[in-house]
Amino acid sequence: KGYDFEALSTKLSDIKQRYPEKTDAAILLEAEISYDTLVQVMDRVRVQQRIEDDEIIRSDLFPDISIGDAPVLDGGA
Repeated sequence: KGYDFEALSTKLSDIKQRYPEKTDAAILLEAEISYDTLVQVMDRVRVQQRIEDDEIIRSDLFPDISIGDAPVLDGGA
C-alpha cells in the first residue's frame, strides 16, 4: 500500500554518502502524483532524520530541489 518512503530515505542517504558535496536534486512528477506525495518526497530528499539518545537529529541531504514534469511516454513502441 502506498509508497515506500523509508526505502527512499535509505537510498538517498546512500547517494549522499557517495556524493557528499552535492546539494541539488530534481524531482520529476507524473500527472497522477498527489500534492501530498510530492511534499513527502521533497521532505525525504531535503533532509534525513534519525533518533539518537531520544533526540531527533536532522541533517541536510539535497536541500536545493527542482521540480518538473516527467516525460510522457507513449504506450507504443
